Amino acid sequence: MYKGILIHNLKISNGLHLLRFERLIRDFIPGQHIEVSTQGNSLRRAYSICSGAEEPFIEILIKNVPGGLLSPGLCQLKTGDSIFYSDATGYFKRKESNKRHYFIANGTGIAPFLSFIKSNKDAEKFDFQIIHGLSTLSQYDKIMNINSIPVDKYISCTSKDQSGSFSGRITKYLEQSNLPSANYYLCGSIGMIYEVMDILKSNKIDEEQILTEVYSCFAL
Repeated sequence: MYKGILIHNLKISNGLHLLRFERLIRDFIPGQHIEVSTQGNSLRRAYSICSGAEEPFIEILIKNVPGGLLSPGLCQLKTGDSIFYSDATGYFKRKESNKRHYFIANGTGIAPFLSFIKSNKDAEKFDFQIIHGLSTLSQYDKIMNINSIPVDKYISCTSKDQSGSFSGRITKYLEQSNLPSANYYLCGSIGMIYEVMDILKSNKIDEEQILTEVYSCFAL
């Protein structure tokens, strides 16, 4: 485990934090994750890297789980505190393809897609669309602004109010959409991934065009 120094702890919204810390790993592939822990805590949890591959720091998104054994401590870290993390690992990587890339996520599952976008060296020709399931737009609008995601590239599906691009669950949006042959990346809860997989298959999307990354349902 590396012992890095926290550079910044940014509160995105209630219960959601962006941690930026010292980069001690040389290389990582956008889409990979690291295992993270705090001083004196033997528990580790995997978090997708959401910073770009060429940036001089590492960033992760943390959802603060009340009563959790790890996330509350991470969210309370202050500038200068130590944070412990592993080498990057994982196989959730962007395809080298001229086809459009659809990034489908719920909650903090958007993290690896931010790394995909910020790591792309030819941003003007990078054809992508984010489809993001969340409760309310206010949960994540700050992170979208920080990363300068174009409005036309981001579709928010809000389940608890009408603040998003679409009012309703992400699956409802996809069921009503014309889904073309493209590259589809799914990241988030296992329930969402299973449902979206069924929708994509019903639209004759080849399984080879679908990549998935399941986020743990365990509250830490």
